[in-house]
Amino acid sequence: MKSYAYPLLGAMVCVLAGTAWALLDAPGGLMAVDNGDGTVSLSWEQVDGAEKYAVEVCASVTLTDDGAMEYVVDVCVEETTTDLAATVDVLAAALDALPDDVNPDDIVSAEGIGTAKVKGLNPGRGNGRQNHPQASADVSVSWSAP
Repeated sequence: MKSYAYPLLGAMVCVLAGTAWALLDAPGGLMAVDNGDGTVSLSWEQVDGAEKYAVEVCASVTLTDDGAMEYVVDVCVEETTTDLAATVDVLAAALDALPDDVNPDDIVSAEGIGTAKVKGLNPGRGNGRQNHPQASADVSVSWSAP
């Protein structure tokens, strides 16, 4: 089955097997803030026609234990929200990704870099695939044990 995309009056329209639907715009103004507690706060502008938003943060995180041993883990955290903001817990995902023989309670710091992506969604019958354009921003994440 073939699909075709045509620009139409400033919007993108897709046609698949005779059915047409408009692609949503990518969210504007995506901002990413390292909260210093292992989480990243994201905010973006509303997308016309979006009922909710898909959020994805992927990062390579270096975790250091109290014996100065370093563990590098690659994580992706995905969630959906109806809000124009989200706080993503990258540290929790990184701790979950540690090898089984490493005690997460021994980790004393975390530093990481990655990318955040957000796209609008308008699920429902007749709205087509949800492969709308994404906004992306670089992210950093950090945490140190108190």
